[in-house]
Amino acid sequence: MADPRFTAEDKNVLDLIEKTFGGGFKNYCLLVYSHGDSALRDIDLDTYRKKQMEIVQATSGRITPQKVSKEQGRHAQNQKILSNFLGELSWKIIAVDNSTSVPLEKAHYRKQIVAMVDKMVTSNSPEIYTNDMFVKAQQQREDMRQKGLRKGWHPSVMSIVEELLAANPSISQEQLQVEVSQYVQREHVKKSMELKRKKEELKKHELLKKNACRNKCV
Repeated sequence: MADPRFTAEDKNVLDLIEKTFGGGFKNYCLLVYSHGDSALRDIDLDTYRKKQMEIVQATSGRITPQKVSKEQGRHAQNQKILSNFLGELSWKIIAVDNSTSVPLEKAHYRKQIVAMVDKMVTSNSPEIYTNDMFVKAQQQREDMRQKGLRKGWHPSVMSIVEELLAANPSISQEQLQVEVSQYVQREHVKKSMELKRKKEELKKHELLKKNACRNKCV
């Protein structure tokens, strides 16, 4: 069974598209496996879609880590990213044999793609991704970037702003501010706990050192 290859470079491309057009772009696109004859060898599209759904469900909870090689771990992580992306596309997937020269097969593929696009258009509101949506996503990103610069936000916070806007381009300024504030609070608590842990470890180390010295002196 062959799985479509999905690499870190592919993820970077998706991240760039999402940052440019906002997370809402997924409502207005579908994924076409142009080499379906090789990418999905020995598996039909429905079975592949079901398999990806199972991966999403399995990775949505806490998984007991298993000992795997670095390469296996990287592959599993990339596969999880791909599965999540397909889920965000609402499983709008089509596989075609791009190398076919049979006119009937080509016509069948065209008919499939057009039918899925028509269905997608009728289910979206607005029906198509508009220039206004793009401008709004860009403007929100720039407004928050300027706000972050004025407040001296850490680059990690700016990165979270980018992710929030990409995932939900229609998010209000108020909600975005709430999300950012919650992130900052979580980071503050995390750093405080880490600092407390280090102090406790240092105290424990000093105590052990003192006891060792005392025993040695005795």
